[in-house]
Formats: sequence, structure tokens, C-alpha cells
Amino acid sequence: MYDELTPTLLALLGQASNAPGFLQTCQALKIRQLPQTFEQLKAEAEPGEFEDEDDEEYELTQRSRDSQIIDVEKFGLVMIYNTAEEYRTTYGSAPQGADFVLYELAFYAEGVRGAVAYPGPLPYGLSFDQPLWSAQPQLLGPL
Repeated sequence: MYDELTPTLLALLGQASNAPGFLQTCQALKIRQLPQTFEQLKAEAEPGEFEDEDDEEYELTQRSRDSQIIDVEKFGLVMIYNTAEEYRTTYGSAPQGADFVLYELAFYAEGVRGAVAYPGPLPYGLSFDQPLWSAQPQLLGPL
């Protein structure tokens, strides 16, 4: 059942979180939480929620940053996003029109952070049971 989960998730790396294909994949996987921009959060803010404009700017900026790390508990994984600007600085380019870009996936073993184990096969033939030293050649290849 989860054999295609890993390749599906890996295919999302480097994609804009607001791209139609990205959104369709998340919807199909029932991943409902996505990162939110300052503007999106401002539109959802309740009138009078903040003391003043400085408080509003600080809080909404912080909430937007916090929304870039999404814990998908049902899959034992975390999806980590960069803003398009951060992604462009690191990788040289970002998808056109991107608000955020998925740049990292973290898969969890049973009980890590209280999570269920990631149900799909790990990338590169890795296993939660193998020691870290044995994973290094699979990740880096020959030096």
C-alpha cells in the first residue's frame, strides 16, 4: 500500500508548495497542512488580535516561519520548506511563482518524537535498523 509513498514524496522535493501538482499530491495523500505566507496569515487574523502593527508584523512573521516545518504524524515524517528567496539563495533558482519550496523530508522510526514509524520504504535502500556508519556509503557513494 505504501510502496509508492516514498517516490511520490521525493518527487515533491524542489517543488513550489502552491503549484497545482504539489497541491493535488498533498490532497491525494490527505496532507492538509501547508506553509502559510505572512499575507495569508494576515487575511485570517481576527480584528483586534494584535496590540499594534509592530506586534502584528512580528507575530505573523513568526507564525509564517513556524509553518515552514510541518509534522505529518500519520506518516511519521516532517516536511521542511524554504521561502522561495531562501531556496534561490541556496540552490540558485526556485520554481516560478513559488511562495515556499519543499527542500527536506525527515522520516521517523517508531517512537521518535512520539511518532508512528514512516510506513513506506526509506530512500536509497536505507533502513531504520542499520547503524549510521553503514548508511554513509549509501548516501555519499564512493569518495
